[in-house]
Amino acid sequence: MNRIAILLAFVSTAAFAGPEKIKFPSNYLKGVLYQTLDRPDAKQYRELYAPAEAVEAVRKGRPIPHGTVLTLVQWSVEQDANGNPIKDASGRFIKKDIIAHTVMEKQKGWGADYPSDWPRNGEWEYAAFTADGQPNPKANANNKSCFTCHLPHAQQDFVISLAKLNNTFPKAGQTALRSTTNAGSSAQSARPGVGPAAYGSAVTKCSRYPKPVSIPDVAVATAAASRFAGFRLRISVVVFCPT
Repeated sequence: MNRIAILLAFVSTAAFAGPEKIKFPSNYLKGVLYQTLDRPDAKQYRELYAPAEAVEAVRKGRPIPHGTVLTLVQWSVEQDANGNPIKDASGRFIKKDIIAHTVMEKQKGWGADYPSDWPRNGEWEYAAFTADGQPNPKANANNKSCFTCHLPHAQQDFVISLAKLNNTFPKAGQTALRSTTNAGSSAQSARPGVGPAAYGSAVTKCSRYPKPVSIPDVAVATAAASRFAGFRLRISVVVFCPT
């Protein structure tokens, strides 16, 4: 009886094991490098790649297409004698060696076989790979943490870096203003179905722009980006007005 129970548990787990569905995207360098990140907490430099077709789609206002593979490349960084990351002339970490890859892939129907209590992320699956592109069994055994981390970003199709992917992340020269009411929400408080207005007043005014400015989705994305970058900051809504 115990053997049957163990076998059933194994089959149940294997039925929705997601990492095995994803093949290492060996051609990711042919895609678009759409974001780079310094991660002080992990002492890493990170690069995010997406297929050109996916970038074109989201920048034209379309949903992220099925078949999209987003690749996160994790690099070690140069460190001083005390183990502190060394920065280049522009203040960025200096990458050294690739240490891991994390991949998220969207395919039609993926995720449907998860149990009801699983933090499903639409049709996305996740997989971790080693520096040389081999599956990372230890990391993949805990792939549920990927779903849990991305779950609050349902409005962004669970892609934390969407603001960079669709090019709505604030550009240099834009002025950031904090909203004056209901401020103080953090990126970690985001929940599926909660709109940008949950982060503060629905509209605000910019000193350089006389008309009321509606809070754009980039406010949520900016908060999400700060969390993704590893900075656990509590921030109020950010509204960007033209300079």
